[in-house]
Amino acid sequence: MAFSQAQNFALKNATFVEAQGNYNNNMSMSWARMVKNINTTTNITTLASHHADSLELLHKARAIEATHTSKTAAYAPKCKPGTRIQVITDIMNWVTTGASGKDSEGTSTSVLWFQGPAGGGKTCVMREVVDQCQKGGLLAAAYFFSTRGVGLDKEDPFIATIVHQMTTSIPELKPGIMAAIASNPTIFSESLDCQLEKLVVEPLLGLPSGSGFRMVIAVDGFDECRNPKGRRNLLNIICALATLDPPRFRVVIASRPELDIRTAFSSQEFVSIAHSLRLQDYDGTNDVRVYLCDEFCRIRETHPAKSSIPESWPTEEILNILIEKSSGCYIYPFTVIKYVDNPRRSPIILLNVVLDLQKPTFDSTESPFAELDALYSHILHPQDNDLDLIKRILHCTMAIQEAKSTNFWQPLGGDIKLTPHFLDELLCTSPGTTDMALCDLHSILLMPSPSLSGIVDEMRFYHKSLEDYLFSSERSKDLYQPKDQTHLDLALQCIVHLHDWLKSPTPTPSAVGRYASSALIEHRKRLWDRDTMLSTVPSSDLYLALKYVLVYSVWDWLPSCRFSANWAYLIPWPDCCSDPRVDTHRSLSSGGQYRCGRLDEIDTFVQMKAQTSQGASIHSIVTEFDREVLQGILPTLAPRSPPAFTARRSGLAVSLRNSLESPPASSSASRFSPVRSPPAPSKGTSAPLDNKDGRRRSRLEGWKALLGLGRGPMQQKD
Repeated sequence: MAFSQAQNFALKNATFVEAQGNYNNNMSMSWARMVKNINTTTNITTLASHHADSLELLHKARAIEATHTSKTAAYAPKCKPGTRIQVITDIMNWVTTGASGKDSEGTSTSVLWFQGPAGGGKTCVMREVVDQCQKGGLLAAAYFFSTRGVGLDKEDPFIATIVHQMTTSIPELKPGIMAAIASNPTIFSESLDCQLEKLVVEPLLGLPSGSGFRMVIAVDGFDECRNPKGRRNLLNIICALATLDPPRFRVVIASRPELDIRTAFSSQEFVSIAHSLRLQDYDGTNDVRVYLCDEFCRIRETHPAKSSIPESWPTEEILNILIEKSSGCYIYPFTVIKYVDNPRRSPIILLNVVLDLQKPTFDSTESPFAELDALYSHILHPQDNDLDLIKRILHCTMAIQEAKSTNFWQPLGGDIKLTPHFLDELLCTSPGTTDMALCDLHSILLMPSPSLSGIVDEMRFYHKSLEDYLFSSERSKDLYQPKDQTHLDLALQCIVHLHDWLKSPTPTPSAVGRYASSALIEHRKRLWDRDTMLSTVPSSDLYLALKYVLVYSVWDWLPSCRFSANWAYLIPWPDCCSDPRVDTHRSLSSGGQYRCGRLDEIDTFVQMKAQTSQGASIHSIVTEFDREVLQGILPTLAPRSPPAFTARRSGLAVSLRNSLESPPASSSASRFSPVRSPPAPSKGTSAPLDNKDGRRRSRLEGWKALLGLGRGPMQQKD
């Protein structure tokens, strides 16, 4: 049979009724009657065939493993009952009532960005949210990106996957979706924008005006869509879904705070429609405890050697160590349990291996933290970035936090915040260097941001376990750096800033100067090699740090604040001892056998100047201190050259010797005092004698040692 001038025409499974006559001869049937029958009976079967073909195309284009009903989802970790209650409640409140989805001006939002650090447990929370939405009839579709599943790290099947779910969750859309696919069978090879328009927007417009609904689209692991351009395109699509008129969807997106995602949500396009929720704002310590207790209990009850596992294993002390290292995130405890839960090995031994309490008693090349290390290695090796700079900043961050935990941070350094701007100044790098170097590491590193209370957070690691990773040469490999090297780097930078301060015509206080004067001795005492400590960071530079503290004590501190009680740690006490057996790395603030009553003379100077030197220049105060305190005690103070070491400035190695120019004329005596005749020995003191008989040394030698002007003998108490 042929149709006159017919083009691109096909009938599949057609049924012809009431057709009469020989079509090859003179047709006796009524043409009109034949057309009528074709338009009725034949079209019914043709439409059914098109519907089946459209559904088959949709099935092929979707990513079933990206849904919440996939086989992958069935075995995926989920929140334990009773955990993550508050954050789940807040998300569901936003989903159902918008109570937590209000911005500062009270405007309702249609996009929720649920952000959190790597390994924080965002996916477990999202699966619980999806389950609750489905039970409440609120779920339109869910999509779980992942780098572990084939094709789940691409944006291509996104529209097909959510549209396929909408044919069930929103049955009214199904006819329009099927018709759109039937009319354009190649639509899934077209752009996502085109798919959105034809398969979602137009079918929605075809609904009756009274069919209003507001349902949820959940997107998890958004940062695991590998293509940044694809993520940007998906955000445009999500914005379009969230701003339909009339409103149809609320969209919940969970991801790490990657640079491009942070940038998008801070843009004007999203500021007015999006609300941000941070997982790190919720304390997960108790949740981690519940998880660990449940899992260790399961291992005790199911392990083949359960009869030999004590009921008290692990102890509360070990449990607290694991909880502390978890930092409220699940990636560390999950990794530990996965390693310990081995039916062919003793869980007690395996846990001791994790805690580095013993070496494995079996041959194994697998690290307990292989999975965790792979995560850290992936995040810490971003493309197109300076790895050496990243390593330096990360290790300096840890060293500064370590130093902050000691007594040095008071009184001058107490208000210093560890921010990118502060690090740029301290390390003498160009402004913005730290922000640029760490822009891809926000999933493991908390970066400061203005909060509602106006308080600026400090830089810190989300995961305590990251410090263990960076301190292990076997685990971090090219990111490893010895602690000595880091503390030496920071000590040299402190010296650079102290010399810059004193040689300035008009010295002014700064956060970096306060840090340098307070922290120098802390970084110096962590140089375990004594020869390196004394040659690279000599006591004369600690003496300069002391002057910085004295000057601002005179100006800024009340006379009632005793120097000897607050700043004794700045005196290089260990250098007072010539006996190499003495522990030179003891707490310098405690004093102990190194304490000397002559600190009162320095204290008296501070008290007097606090009352009489208001408005005096810094150089004049330093000069007075040299003249009134030091020169009356020290008989000979030979000029010393600055140490010949290199310090990094603006990314380059420069010689500190060359960078230290002569100080202004008014302060020429501030670093090197002129030679003076020795004073008479104090009454009641004797000449220096042998250490053997335990008699005291001369006052002269004691003060030389006290002020760090050469290695002197131990000063005995009067």
